[in-house]
Amino acid sequence: MTLKIGIKPVRAIIIIYLLLLLALFPAAALASHFPAPVITNRSADFLVNFKINGVTAAPGDEIAFFDPQGVICGLYVVSTAQEYFPVAVYGDDTTTGAIDEGATAGDILTVIIWHAASGLELSGTKLVLNRGIDQGYYI
Repeated sequence: MTLKIGIKPVRAIIIIYLLLLLALFPAAALASHFPAPVITNRSADFLVNFKINGVTAAPGDEIAFFDPQGVICGLYVVSTAQEYFPVAVYGDDTTTGAIDEGATAGDILTVIIWHAASGLELSGTKLVLNRGIDQGYYI
C-alpha cells in the first residue's frame, strides 16, 4: 500500500527544516520583545528562578541581561511554564577590538523582564542573586 501526500518535495523539505528549527530552538521561536544577544566565545550560565509577582513565568515572558552600555548580553524566552531556566550571559569578545558585544569583568548588569500578558517591561530592586553550587570548569 502506498500513501500519497499532496506536498511537493521542495515544500516538504522546507516544512521539515522549519519544524527542526522549532524543535532545536523553541525559545527563539517565541522571542518577540528583546533582540537576541551576540553569542561570543565568553559566557557565564545562570540558573534563574523566574517569577513575576510570585507567579511562575509563563510562555512568552522574557528575561534579559544588559551591560552598563545597554548592550543585551543574555536572554531567555519562556517556552514552557516552569520555575527554573538556564540563561547564558555573554561576555565581550576581546578579539573584535572596539565592538562591544557583551559584559566585561566588573560590570554591573541590569535585568529587565518582559511580562507578555501585560505587555510591560519590569525592572526593580527585588532581584535576588544566590550563590549556586560550583560545578567545576568546562572547556
